[in-house]
Amino acid sequence: MTVTQSQPDHARSPRLRELVPPEHRFAVSNMLRQARMQWRLGNARPTRALCEQVIETYPSCRTAHRLALKGARAEHAWDRHAQLIQLPTLIWPNDAPITLEAAWFHFAHGRLKEARTAWSRIEMVARSRDDSLDFEIELLESEGQYRTALALAARRLGRRPNSSALLIRVARLALSAGRPDIGSKALSQLVHPPRILQARLLAASHQLHQALDCINSLIATQPPCSHDDSPTSQVAEHHTFRKAGTRAEYLQARLLRVEWLVALGDLARIQELASEWLIESESIETDPCRTEEGVALAQAALSFGQWDDALRLARQCRQTGGSIGLRARGIMAAVCTQLNRRRLATLCARPLRRSRHGTQILATCHRTAMYGRELADQWAQPQDQAAASSDPVTSVLRPLLERSATVLDRAVKTNPKYADLRYHRANCLAALGRKEEACAEVDVALDINTDYRKANELAESLGHAPAAVAC
Repeated sequence: MTVTQSQPDHARSPRLRELVPPEHRFAVSNMLRQARMQWRLGNARPTRALCEQVIETYPSCRTAHRLALKGARAEHAWDRHAQLIQLPTLIWPNDAPITLEAAWFHFAHGRLKEARTAWSRIEMVARSRDDSLDFEIELLESEGQYRTALALAARRLGRRPNSSALLIRVARLALSAGRPDIGSKALSQLVHPPRILQARLLAASHQLHQALDCINSLIATQPPCSHDDSPTSQVAEHHTFRKAGTRAEYLQARLLRVEWLVALGDLARIQELASEWLIESESIETDPCRTEEGVALAQAALSFGQWDDALRLARQCRQTGGSIGLRARGIMAAVCTQLNRRRLATLCARPLRRSRHGTQILATCHRTAMYGRELADQWAQPQDQAAASSDPVTSVLRPLLERSATVLDRAVKTNPKYADLRYHRANCLAALGRKEEACAEVDVALDINTDYRKANELAESLGHAPAAVAC
């Protein structure tokens, strides 16, 4: 009776001494030992290379198959992973580590349904293994089940409480799950926590000033993006980024700074950053990452109703390819629409209408511009609100002011932590003669941002001492 290669599922795998002749046994055993050592040291490529040598001679060695698949997955060599996984899945269809590698393969290619099916076959057997828990956490996170993934990551952390990678993973999952307190507690155990993640957790806890301080400290330690290709410059930049973080973190920090300044209503700082960016734009126009910052600043100017700044910034970024260039053209189209330049708006919007996501980008820009128009109308009100309330023109504007107050009231309920919304609502209420409500809104705006210059000026014009100052 001959035994075929596709053995029944319950058949045990042959031991090494049954597979390898005595004269080769020591060499093969030594190669597997070296492969395990390389895997523990984190060297994926040597692990895979050693195991592939064993598989070429002895294709029934299950240990070599498992380690080779792990190595291919660790170095993201998915084409090689697909070749390596074919034979072991035929020989051992119910082997938990090999089925787990098949699930990883489906997950890496975005086939979540197949990955979930493969995982369900070994879930009860493999859940106690650390690498299986890692896969389940990744799968739950991709499915949006952040709280369940956070619970599993905390359980994994209980086994390895000093693992920096696990602490960072717990903090990231806590941020996605809406539990910044857990994330901050996890990062507090690290000597050098990732500052981007730390700032995001502070912002999620409504501590925007502290988050901005953290972001500004990261930006201050990074040099400006250099296009010097000399070896000396590259070595110096490499060592600088090793100390202060990667360039990607630096660029992400600049984008977050713009986002949070808009949330705080700090228009003066936004205008200052826009001026700096326009001065530097000649040297960074080939850098799409810095161009993305210019588009973010243009979007911020658009939300504040600063049409000229938004148009200048967007015009500088419009030649960039991809979604960045489309967003810049969408901002230009929205500004031209607000300025009644219909022909220019149509020309700017033409590339977006041919794009798959261009219509959505254009609609977002128009909504932002309409919101900025409402704010710009409020900024156009006289500074002396007491004089404005006694002016006979106010009776003509009253219906418009009341409607603006209603719109701003809805916006404040949606975004209660936006200082600029509070300020403009206070401005509108003061124009309507509702001084007490206006003073209350000014107090809230200054609680959010104590350095909000326009809110302080409005408080002075109303003869009101802000609560933060009075304390």
